[in-house]
Amino acid sequence: MGLSYINKQSEKFNTIKECRDNPIDVWKDILSYSSNLNGNWMFSKEIFYNRLVPTAEKNPELFARWIRIMVKKSGVKIKSRSEYLEALKYLRSIKNRNARNKIRRILYTLLNSGIEEPSCISRILGHKCA
Repeated sequence: MGLSYINKQSEKFNTIKECRDNPIDVWKDILSYSSNLNGNWMFSKEIFYNRLVPTAEKNPELFARWIRIMVKKSGVKIKSRSEYLEALKYLRSIKNRNARNKIRRILYTLLNSGIEEPSCISRILGHKCA
């Protein structure tokens, strides 16, 4: 019964993929993603696959630049600096369509490096919007 309930509920989610065109929207999506990880993980999954992944696939170099600039300007400390830098380096180096199938894995690495924490994102958004 539990699995059928999850399948029915997952059909309600929006499947329209949106590409973001500014860093503030990307960071708001990351904040929504991280805020709902513990309670509403289906919503987090929807945000990841329908907003973050399409934006990174459209222009991975620009996506990496937005992340790097926002983190640098806010001055937040990254939990795993090596994972963060490796993920940004990989995103900047993607040039062809064949390499883009690894973007989801790289985005998970990027988020797990420490930028998915709501307190970190709130500081980044507060610094940029102020």
